Amino acid sequence: MQIEVSCETIGRLSRINATLPANEPREWLRSFFVERRNGHGYVGATNSIFAAVQYLGPSEGENGFVLIRHGALPLRAWAECEPETKCTINEISALNYCGIIAPGSYSSSSDVAIRDVEPVNTLKNWREWAPRSAPPAGRAMFLDVDGLGALIGSSPSGRVIFPKQIDAELPVIVRDVTNPDWLGMFLARASNGLFIDGATRPDWSL
Repeated sequence: MQIEVSCETIGRLSRINATLPANEPREWLRSFFVERRNGHGYVGATNSIFAAVQYLGPSEGENGFVLIRHGALPLRAWAECEPETKCTINEISALNYCGIIAPGSYSSSSDVAIRDVEPVNTLKNWREWAPRSAPPAGRAMFLDVDGLGALIGSSPSGRVIFPKQIDAELPVIVRDVTNPDWLGMFLARASNGLFIDGATRPDWSL
């Protein structure tokens, strides 16, 4: 599979990974994935709580999915890219090799893919993470500022809209206000998995 992705998109989605603690042992949570499926391209990232996927539009070629490890190229490779500049990702599954060529003579000389079966299969199923239709309202939503800021920052316009109804027991979807090709998802519960009672007005405000 050979596919092009704009450097701006990769840099923007990488904000999701930047919220992970330094001692997070799961390398795949610091990665991003690229997929071609039935003539369409996608790129996405997650930190297990927040996730974002960007639709790349029509993309000719064979189906494929690859998980690119954090630090595949030096950070300056992304920083020096013009907004519309693209990098080429070349995945040769038969050889267990994936390389990246970016502008400015940056390229990877070794395999940059994460090939552990479990995380790859987990991310391949990103379409199943969130409900396909609006859930009934239920359970209060919990958010932390770092995670929410990273999710909104990963959207093209930096402005998102939430669903009319939210059930915190299910992943919540958000959409970019102006760009239909971006999808955000997050778990609306505390980091320890516990649900929190909904906010009410304090007595002193009544």
